Amino acid sequence: MPPQPMQGQGQAQNASRNDANARLADKAQHAAEHAKNVAIDRVKDVRAQAENVLSERRHEAADRIRRIGNTLRSTRVANPDDELMGRFLDGASDRADRVAHYIEDADFGRMARDIENLARERPAWFFGGAFILGLAAGRLVKAATGQMSQVSGSNAPHGTFSSDSGRYASSEDEFDVDIRPTLERTPSGRKEQGMP
Repeated sequence: MPPQPMQGQGQAQNASRNDANARLADKAQHAAEHAKNVAIDRVKDVRAQAENVLSERRHEAADRIRRIGNTLRSTRVANPDDELMGRFLDGASDRADRVAHYIEDADFGRMARDIENLARERPAWFFGGAFILGLAAGRLVKAATGQMSQVSGSNAPHGTFSSDSGRYASSEDEFDVDIRPTLERTPSGRKEQGMP
């Protein structure tokens, strides 16, 4: 009969292990759910912050477009004699107001769908608009880099280039560089340009 108490001990140990495994699995499941909930909350927070920033930018863009419409309208008032130009300016200012209202009122999903539909239905308008936006972005970058170079250029040494001598001389006499290409004869008799 001694084997039975050992068998009972083995069952108790198995039950104890199963209970410990179940508690460990339960803790792991709770930890995973907690991590998932924290991640979801953070994603929601980031999304809300992004939507707030985009909403502010959207209102700023609508205000700018509205100001363009007002400028067009005031140009129309300043030139009442030119009827053709007046009709053009009236139409353009009305369109600017409609675009400003659309940008303010539409949600991002609606805007994305409308842009997608425009690209499908009127690809020339879509690509024309993308081209114009690209030009505007290029001008913005060019203006920004121009301002940056003016600021950083104020500390840079200034010099002069003499086309007669082919030399660049710094006004602060930091360096004097000969930049004229040299002409050398090759074995075939042709002249090649090279730097000194």
